[in-house]
Amino acid sequence: MKVEQILDMYTNDSKMSDDIETESRLVSNLHSKYLRILSEERSKKRGLEIERKKLASILRQYYSGGATAEMLAALNKEQYRGPKVLRQDMDDVIEQDSDMIVIDTKILMYREREEVLLEIVKGINNRSYLIRNTMEWLKFIGGK
Repeated sequence: MKVEQILDMYTNDSKMSDDIETESRLVSNLHSKYLRILSEERSKKRGLEIERKKLASILRQYYSGGATAEMLAALNKEQYRGPKVLRQDMDDVIEQDSDMIVIDTKILMYREREEVLLEIVKGINNRSYLIRNTMEWLKFIGGK
């Protein structure tokens, strides 16, 4: 799910009607909906982070010249024949690998979605206070 889709969905869900009682009941449904989406996004992000660690390990062996045939097949590359990569440069070389950049980009997108969803969940939690304050205001102006 893209950030734009999440924001569009929340734009529709965040509209409040004048019926405070109904809105009060909807808070838990909205919270559940967006918490579920947040949980799914976090799970996918964690899976990518694990995949990133595995790839980093394989790339470390690849750039040191010790990749097995299985590793090469997984990377869809031939044995590395470039200049020997020094230990202190290995992390930089791995970070610049195209496969690593692809995974890092995906992780960044999941982090962005996670941040957006966290803000939405906070907003939904604040909605309860808004509803309570509205009810208090209606009591006040009604003279109760």
